[in-house]
Amino acid sequence: MVKKSFLKILGLGLTLTMLCGCSGNKATTDAPAGTEGQPSAPAKASDADQDSAETDTENAEQSATDEASSQQDNAEASGDSAENSTGEDSTSDSADADSTSNAAETGDYLAKYKPVLDESYNCITDDKYYENATIYTPMGLMEIQNYREKSDLLENVGYILTDVSGDGIPELMIADNTDSEYEDGEPHSIVLGCYTLKDDEPFMVIEGWARNSYEWIGNGQFSYLGSGGAMNTYIGSCHLSEDGTKIIWDTYYFSDEVDGELKYFTNTTGSDEISDSEEFIPEGADGIWGYEADPPCPKLEITPFKEYLGASDSVDDDARNPAKMQSEKIAYFYIPGPGTESCSADLDGDGKDETITYDMAVDENDMTTSFSLNINGRDYEMPNEGDLYYYAMRGLDCFWFRTNNEAKNHYLYMQYTSDSDYLMTAMYKFDGKKFTHLYDLNGAIAFWKMKEGAEYEYTYPTDPDDFFVESSQQILGTQFVTQRCKIGADGMPEPIEEFMYYQTGAEPYISASKLIPCDLMADENATKGVANAIWQDNMVTPYRTDGKTFIDLKVESYPGLYRIYYAMKDGRYVLTYTDGMLGSALITECFNGLNFAG
Repeated sequence: MVKKSFLKILGLGLTLTMLCGCSGNKATTDAPAGTEGQPSAPAKASDADQDSAETDTENAEQSATDEASSQQDNAEASGDSAENSTGEDSTSDSADADSTSNAAETGDYLAKYKPVLDESYNCITDDKYYENATIYTPMGLMEIQNYREKSDLLENVGYILTDVSGDGIPELMIADNTDSEYEDGEPHSIVLGCYTLKDDEPFMVIEGWARNSYEWIGNGQFSYLGSGGAMNTYIGSCHLSEDGTKIIWDTYYFSDEVDGELKYFTNTTGSDEISDSEEFIPEGADGIWGYEADPPCPKLEITPFKEYLGASDSVDDDARNPAKMQSEKIAYFYIPGPGTESCSADLDGDGKDETITYDMAVDENDMTTSFSLNINGRDYEMPNEGDLYYYAMRGLDCFWFRTNNEAKNHYLYMQYTSDSDYLMTAMYKFDGKKFTHLYDLNGAIAFWKMKEGAEYEYTYPTDPDDFFVESSQQILGTQFVTQRCKIGADGMPEPIEEFMYYQTGAEPYISASKLIPCDLMADENATKGVANAIWQDNMVTPYRTDGKTFIDLKVESYPGLYRIYYAMKDGRYVLTYTDGMLGSALITECFNGLNFAG
């Protein structure tokens, strides 16, 4: 049930991305013929219900130092452990047929989950959503809100109450029913968030996004697919613990690079650590993809958000229309996909619109074969360089930057959506005679900016010398950052501020797994810090980074910024300031709660 568009990328190599599902159970088998002495392959996934023995995993590493900061007490951890355990499998009936309570009880539970529903609804409908602190909004919803139309989200994203864990208390699932491009032709629901009640308050158990995807497969189970880059793929199936507060892994397979070679590992704890897993050699020509299953995937019978709070079927999308970016220096036009059509925009800044006719052809696999623009009767071929031809058929947001440089070059940024549902940007220089491909940026022009205090302000770029670019980092998990930029002399975004700011929620979810040396910066304007430390179990939130050597963290309940220093070593990020720290300097072993999507 892999998406057709997903298979295109697989054909290019191990560029392993998102949005397909799997299910099955883990069992060991004898080593295949010709592999004596090598790790054996686990049994491939099956559709049967599964039981798995409960195993708690803890980070047992403890550290202490007499030189730690006196500003912090070594208090108990303020959050529940996010580590996985396995337990008795509990199943529920298919969600579209399940009814766990009468209407009055359903209303009571909806009232308890109202904070989640309100935040999710506001994420879709409020143009200034990013100004508000978020506690419950799943990252996947914030992702798709960036590039999908409001009316589409209200129609296809919704919620459902159903007893997933089987304890008699219904969980709330936020799901996207849009995806239907699967080879099996079956409907599917992508689970953006799954919540239960803990101490009578909503508690998020599952959070999905583009490259950390959960899909409902019925009978209380979810399939999982994650990607951390070309060498890192994660496949599994899981269910919830009996009380609904933890993920129980039935199967978990992943790939990783070891001494320059691609290796495969398996466990039933959901750990990405090689030391916690058993190496195996995948059977069959499909490799690790052969461990996916094709279970029934009922589409959840969600209540669409257009029906929440009496929202109308007809939604005015003008408030989020990128055409608002039209200005004296920036023009905008949209290309919806294959075909030949015309649009208009003032490209030269004379106050009159030019007619732009685009001609895009694709083959039987929806791959772009030719793409050209005709501007006021003159044809210009768009170079087939970078990745644009792989994704242009999905639609292009086009930003035309008029500059005042001596060469009188203009620059065209074409934003597209990749297979991982991340926004990318193909950048071109236009000298009046032809388009020249500059670069494909792993990021996009941001529709909002960071205000003082890490709050968001919804805005549109109108000046080539001052706009924001969003990109992703893979250091403290997958994090998105924005940086203030201008069009540089080479047509590329050039930073005009030192820092990149992290786009994080209001509640910290990362904790220190040991005592971590750092510099304490008194405030944002401090140029020099004093030696300090982050205590084990302190909750931290990434705030800003120079993108090269350091990250400034906020530590819950303490003032100032705690600066940690990092570098890449043997393909992995490590801390470089480690005075007094015990054990490994790998960032993944210094912090708990890191979520990598790629």
